[in-house]
Amino acid sequence: MKEGKESNEFRRYRQALTVVYLLTVVLGASLLGASVVKQLFFRSPPDVALRGPILSAKRPAISHLLRCNRDVRALLTRLGDEASNLLRVPQSGGRPEIASAWETFSRAWLRDYDEVDARCRFSELSGDALGIAYERMAEAHAALPAMRLKYQSLLVQFDEEQAAELSEMRHALERSHAALAAAAEDAAHHVPAPN
Repeated sequence: MKEGKESNEFRRYRQALTVVYLLTVVLGASLLGASVVKQLFFRSPPDVALRGPILSAKRPAISHLLRCNRDVRALLTRLGDEASNLLRVPQSGGRPEIASAWETFSRAWLRDYDEVDARCRFSELSGDALGIAYERMAEAHAALPAMRLKYQSLLVQFDEEQAAELSEMRHALERSHAALAAAAEDAAHHVPAPN
């Protein structure tokens, strides 16, 4: 009888702790989900210093449209280049801090993204009658933040699953090379004299 009473007494505490734990997990997941949704769909661009003329809403100059196109292409290219650089195993065999390097890159990239958006007025003018070329450019620009998150996911997966293995392979090859070079040097010193 006594064991059952103690069991019932602690049951309430266990249930309360389970509820608190589940609420914490649900709250954390909700905050994470809200953060991702806000980042993708409701980011308000900060005040940015423009590095060129603002695109006119009526009959924009072709040179301004071409510059916007170059800038959007440069943003896309920089994403791929930076991800590729971070995926490379350095010659020294050391691992870069992938997450911190990507975060530093992302902050600068997002500032440039916002600057291009403000100068080319994609947030304001997409859907207006500026032509199919402008619309394609605006769609590509709008898709860039999602692509940045996809690259980030790829880098996190690489860092967790492959980076250490690749680094170990490089170290093994360096040790192998050192042993073979030492053996070759020993063989060179012990060459028999010709008769």
